[in-house]
Amino acid sequence: MTKRLSVDFEDDVYKEFSKKCIEVDETKSDVVRGLVTDWLDESEE
Repeated sequence: MTKRLSVDFEDDVYKEFSKKCIEVDETKSDVVRGLVTDWLDESEE
């Protein structure tokens, strides 16, 4: 089952997201997964 997630990024976060997609050549969902994981790790500290 596929679930869709809609996210509004702040401008600087969106620029980082776009840059990662181009540099790493990963799918958008993989980049989002990585960013969310990083964000969760930071918020737990």
